[in-house]
Amino acid sequence: MFYLFFCLLIANILILKFHYKLSKILNIYDEPDNKVKLHSSNISLLGGPIVFLNLVILYFFFLIDNNQRLNIFDKNFYELNINSLLIISGCFFLIGLYDDKFKIKPTKKIFIFVFLIILSIFFDKNLILEKINLFDKIIVFESFILSIFFTVFCFLAFINAFNFFDGINLQVGLYSIFIVLIFLSKSLFLSYWITFLFAILTYVILNFKNKIFLGDSGTLLISFIFSYFFIVYHNKFNLFSADEIFLIMFLPGIDMIRLFIYRLKSKKNPLFGDREHIHHLISKKFKTSLVPVISITLCSLPYLFNLIFNSSLIIILISIFLYTLIFLRLKNN
Repeated sequence: MFYLFFCLLIANILILKFHYKLSKILNIYDEPDNKVKLHSSNISLLGGPIVFLNLVILYFFFLIDNNQRLNIFDKNFYELNINSLLIISGCFFLIGLYDDKFKIKPTKKIFIFVFLIILSIFFDKNLILEKINLFDKIIVFESFILSIFFTVFCFLAFINAFNFFDGINLQVGLYSIFIVLIFLSKSLFLSYWITFLFAILTYVILNFKNKIFLGDSGTLLISFIFSYFFIVYHNKFNLFSADEIFLIMFLPGIDMIRLFIYRLKSKKNPLFGDREHIHHLISKKFKTSLVPVISITLCSLPYLFNLIFNSSLIIILISIFLYTLIFLRLKNN
């Protein structure tokens, strides 16, 4: 494991040192439009490539340690379809990279996502949600078609909610760290999540300095991987219940639902961006530097309170009530 972490450390130090040159080579920038994107200059979209590079390094060590002599990965890691995970997550990364450069219509992206998700399910049966553990009750899907449909829906819901949440510096980076720490607390696939943590911390450092953004390549890659492992942890290892996952993604999820309703009522495409997200409303009342701290606090509290009180249904209802109050207060001001 030492060799893996040493290589990751060196790679990420080099990225921090030469990020400007890497950005010039990549030549993909987020340009301000004075409508949704209000930053003052072009910002490199190097975040996604940073995450993907770290995962490629991990995969390289997986290949050379196939006999498990280096003790880099726990035995459960070898039960996953790692090749499928890398290929499909790589596809999400490349689709995002293409979208960052040339722009893809949101409806086309949804169809591509559905195709890639179905492909990942085809290669990895661990992803099929035939039953879910919800509020300590097991709900079984009798129909195989219904299982596939619900699995695809869960992937799409998290991918879109995560993408919607990426709208202000540090926010999605800190949220990703929060999720990675939860995965690490389950003591499963530790090498994978520590690798992920290296990548996210490198991104957060550069994003804090306003040097790079994550871009669609990053948000799609990370959200697919999180979705994948939430389902695997739920299906194969019973380490998450469905209500726990909902609590972890509560703020991005509930905000996405509100935005969909608002945009449909306003006769707008629900997949097109605007500045009505909860973090944009918070930024109108508080300093920009405080917004990600407030957002991540609101993100983490439902899950943390559930750890203490172990009453997810009540906490979900209270969270919905408090979100509504906060939204109305911010909107009125």
